[in-house]
Amino acid sequence: MNSSNFFYKHREVRRDTEYTERCKIVFQFVLMLIASVLCGIFFTRLLSDEYLNSVLFDISKHFNAPFRELGGPREILMRYLSYCLSDLCCIALVYLFSFSFINYAVTDMVIVFCGFKFGMSAALIWKITFVRIGFANCILFFALRGVLLVILLIYSYRMAIYSLHIRRFSSNGRAMIGARDFLNILLLSISVLGSILIINGLYCLLIYIF
Repeated sequence: MNSSNFFYKHREVRRDTEYTERCKIVFQFVLMLIASVLCGIFFTRLLSDEYLNSVLFDISKHFNAPFRELGGPREILMRYLSYCLSDLCCIALVYLFSFSFINYAVTDMVIVFCGFKFGMSAALIWKITFVRIGFANCILFFALRGVLLVILLIYSYRMAIYSLHIRRFSSNGRAMIGARDFLNILLLSISVLGSILIINGLYCLLIYIF
């Protein structure tokens, strides 16, 4: 076997291995998301009637324009940022741990947390407050929160793929990250954070103001 054939075969094997790894990542993340959403939905069946009544009040309050009780733009901005905080922290966790050996485990936990929260919230809204908050608000919640879950899933996949490329270690065990990879990761993360702020802003605008 000459060197050119060896190089070509090696490149094909490497390409097949990378494709298999990509499929495994997609399957793993999608499975974790679906399972966590279903767990969140089924978990609501374990809640007592007393707890459900207290949740009914909290959910109704969430959809009853809490911005109107605030004094000015600064308080509105702080309330808005506090509402976005959970999503922003999840993206930050995925970003930070993508440079470590436990990136898959941390990403799985973030996906499970977000999926469980969405499933539980969706089940409660559908079960006990659908009539109170209206059909339009429910559709907005399901649609926009669903979009955020898709964004999280895509971002987690892209970061997992980048982690495959940046895991090149020097003699002292430190990860070698190329300038191009780092720039791509940074731009992707900024774009995702911006998308989260825009979607949550749209959610607040449509539900709380109109």
